[in-house]
Amino acid sequence: MPEAQIEIETEDGALDAFVACPETPGRKQAILVFAARDRPASGVEFVSRWLAAHNYFALAPRLSGLSDRKSTRLNSSHVS
Repeated sequence: MPEAQIEIETEDGALDAFVACPETPGRKQAILVFAARDRPASGVEFVSRWLAAHNYFALAPRLSGLSDRKSTRLNSSHVS
């Protein structure tokens, strides 16, 4: 099944993500896959692959580091 590590551009910079697609052509329902920060990426990728095998498009953004970037941006915007 097709899968890839991708980058999604956001206001706060690039966000890494894992995507897994079903083998069959055509439009598919999409599912966002989230996990706790302390969970290994391999578990999220396993779930994404399982969903793709069951005919869903799975997108798993890696949120680790996102809140750090956002809080840095918020803190710097309040500096005079």
